[in-house]
Amino acid sequence: MSCKTKSTKGMTIELFILLFFIAFILIRSMVLLFNIVTWPFLSNHAANSHARISVLIPARNEEINLPHIISDLLNQSVLLHEIIVYNDDSTDNTEACIRDIALLHPQVKLIQGLDLPKGWLGKNHACHQLAAMASGEYFIFLDADVRLAPGFVALAIDYSVKNNLGLLSFFPKQSLVSMGEWLIVPIMNIILLSMLPLRLVQWSGWKSFSAANGQCMLFNASIYRSLSPHQTFALEPVEDIAIMRFFKSQSIRTAVLLGDENIRCRMYNSHHEALQGFSKNFLHFFMKSYLFAFFFAFSSIIPLVLIPLHFNNYILFSYSIVLLVNAILIALLSKQNIFRFTISFLFHSFYIFLLSWKYFQKQYHKELIWKNRNVYSN
Repeated sequence: MSCKTKSTKGMTIELFILLFFIAFILIRSMVLLFNIVTWPFLSNHAANSHARISVLIPARNEEINLPHIISDLLNQSVLLHEIIVYNDDSTDNTEACIRDIALLHPQVKLIQGLDLPKGWLGKNHACHQLAAMASGEYFIFLDADVRLAPGFVALAIDYSVKNNLGLLSFFPKQSLVSMGEWLIVPIMNIILLSMLPLRLVQWSGWKSFSAANGQCMLFNASIYRSLSPHQTFALEPVEDIAIMRFFKSQSIRTAVLLGDENIRCRMYNSHHEALQGFSKNFLHFFMKSYLFAFFFAFSSIIPLVLIPLHFNNYILFSYSIVLLVNAILIALLSKQNIFRFTISFLFHSFYIFLLSWKYFQKQYHKELIWKNRNVYSN
């Protein structure tokens, strides 16, 4: 075989790879446009609801966050039936914090957790215990680091009732303060918003259109009690998505929406926290596939290298514009500063590799420490 034939073959393979990556980026662009057009946010108009609402908060070492989230809940535009906090074997002043608040507000209740039993992950067990104690018609599970505007609960309940939902979940607007947070936390939204048409979680019965976020999950209580989802997925580290898929398999109506100022969250307070936190279940964003994660990371980079070899600069410029527009659309949907998001967008591919490596290390050594507890111990 001549050198010319080998060279032609090499160019053909390179061209095929290039076109494949370009097609993938264009598909992601179409998903982003769908999410922009369908605008998956709560409306700002809610009917008055007289439903009994139980707010359930699993808390482990949350003495700093609890006063803020409980204050937000006590200031809601609707009266909450009860606010129950599960103290999950905290080593700080979480228990004292809850007791002090409960003395002033009788709807705030404390469940004092015991040692985590075998066969459970901590949060799943805490949520199951919370639900067993709750008596409302709707359960809202919230992480302690979430912040709510006064009208959020009314809007969420109204949306759930009008759409006859068994489960409604939210991806809060992320509050990003440090540069380390900007480099890592937005990766979640990049994957979610460019890979999943969010409204299809509600409009389609296909389980493949599933997403949920354990930071905020609103259940119809009667459906929750009949299915006991946190018990069903007692050892599932990504229980939120598993529960969403399970509900859809049972033909229960579900939905997922994005957060704005109505619901926001600062997940991590530093680069180190974000790196450790995301790496504990990062590969689940990619269906536990390293190949898919690496493909996703390379998809924005490789065409920038190969386009100049096969096309002219106009194609390279056009492709760069597509990447820029995608970054802007993700920033708009995630309610982030467009300039800062676009700058940090350049580093996200690197962090996908880094988080994948961290995830591999934790899996290999069977040592995943979160909230001072090894997840693999159960």
